[in-house]
Amino acid sequence: MTQKKKSDYEVILEGANSDAFSERIKELIGDFNSAANLARACGFSEAVVRKWRDGKSEPSREKLVAIALNTGVTLEWLATGYGPKHPQESGEGRLTSAQYDSLLDDIKLVVTELETLLKEQGMEITTPESKAKLVAMTVDYIHTRDKNRSEEPVSAQIIRFIKNVS
Repeated sequence: MTQKKKSDYEVILEGANSDAFSERIKELIGDFNSAANLARACGFSEAVVRKWRDGKSEPSREKLVAIALNTGVTLEWLATGYGPKHPQESGEGRLTSAQYDSLLDDIKLVVTELETLLKEQGMEITTPESKAKLVAMTVDYIHTRDKNRSEEPVSAQIIRFIKNVS
């Protein structure tokens, strides 16, 4: 049996940069407005986050996973710098904070309209199943409304929408 030498293997270090991880941590610190906020969000001390930022140390695999889960970034991006930073940039995964806030505002608006229209129509939705269906249909409506522009007034669309839920 022939033993292989290190030179017999192709080593891929393309784009390797010892400062790359600290740059990604700096980016996350910027996203969270401070090292303290990032540390708090992930359950770490501010001192350890600053060490990562300054390139003095790097997190363990477990801490990398915790950072990714608590900040909404992909593990691949965090660990290597490759791939999308956020899962939704690849077309799947969690919403960004701005997307979440926008969706929440849209849902609040639709729910307010629904409550007003329900009262005007003398209707009430009482069962948990109907309420769940209403929430699901509201989210679907918000998600698809720009794709399915209609000449019908929004209030008429919402009334039809409510009747479908009841």
